[in-house]
Amino acid sequence: MLDDHQITKSINHLSSNGISSPSQSAMYKGRGGTGSGGGSGTGSGLGPGEGGGHGGGIGYGTGTRGMINTINTSVNQEGQVCVEVHVTAEGNVISARVINTSKFRTTIFNNAIQAQCIAQAKQARYKAGKEELRVIIFH
Repeated sequence: MLDDHQITKSINHLSSNGISSPSQSAMYKGRGGTGSGGGSGTGSGLGPGEGGGHGGGIGYGTGTRGMINTINTSVNQEGQVCVEVHVTAEGNVISARVINTSKFRTTIFNNAIQAQCIAQAKQARYKAGKEELRVIIFH
């Protein structure tokens, strides 16, 4: 951008070469600018929080809850099948499934033998007590 000294020098140069300088009324001086701004808003949001809860569940029974209807837990193969049973408060077995955990290792993987163990486990009946899960080991 030219400063005032450079502009004056350019005008004088034009005048000395027979070119008249523009009249002040012919020069565009520009308009000043104005502006304003503002804003408003409302809102709500969700953020992190804490809460509590409660719940119940069925745990493993570890006591000596006796069986009323004793079942045959022997199998005709070396190893064992661990069957988890869901026992109601009345002592009825309402479901059974083969499990294989670090504590209860199933080592017989024959489907027919496992199905026979599940069927036998569902025939078991326990003394009345709390609703719980139990493990029957067939070997």
